[in-house]
Amino acid sequence: MSVYLYRFSHAEARRCEELGDWLASHAENIRCRDAIDRMVSERYTGNILPSEIIKDACNEYGIDRVGWVLANTVVENDCDGRYRPDTKEWARTAYYLPEDGKNADFELDSHPELVNGLVGQYRKYLSEELGIMSRAACLPNSNSEDYTNQLLIMRSEALADPYKKGEFQYFYANCGFGCSPTASGRKIFGFFVADGERAQFERSDFLGIADPEQVPDWVNENIRKHFEGLQKNETGGMTLS
Repeated sequence: MSVYLYRFSHAEARRCEELGDWLASHAENIRCRDAIDRMVSERYTGNILPSEIIKDACNEYGIDRVGWVLANTVVENDCDGRYRPDTKEWARTAYYLPEDGKNADFELDSHPELVNGLVGQYRKYLSEELGIMSRAACLPNSNSEDYTNQLLIMRSEALADPYKKGEFQYFYANCGFGCSPTASGRKIFGFFVADGERAQFERSDFLGIADPEQVPDWVNENIRKHFEGLQKNETGGMTLS
């Protein structure tokens, strides 16, 4: 059973009486760090860094935890010029890493150039093999717009690992106080376009409104079928003209 990735600081965990969650997650972060360092030491040869290191680590410790350890390593060493600019930019924006004096506990010991390579392979794994989308798939600044009856792009972190794929990032928002960017309520109700399953999430779980020009045809077709099905149910199986 995977260990929950606790995303807040040690101080926040104490304040919220969640220290047990923080301790378990912190220990798993360290184990993940050790496993990646060990795989690099054992498998890096002939100036070749096998991409299987990232896949194996993600399978064992979870996609987000591996990214968490990689990003933390770079952020904690932001002044180190051996980390490439694109690696640093990714690390600063990939996760909201808490300011915590304990973060140094799970920095990778691998050489910065190898960490650059690991980050590149991790990003490629997410985008090319899992099809995970970034904010670039959204309309500019749409994360501050009303989400009612809009096709949204979910943050991949909000999805469980078996569903952490681009197709499951498409979520159609029907209603909920969270649709409004100014409401105090944060819940958004809707359905996954991939399979029609209804669900609810927090507004913060979404990147923004999907850019229509980038949406594949199957997404629009699934949305059409979904609402046609609702229409038939409401009219006793008859389609309205």
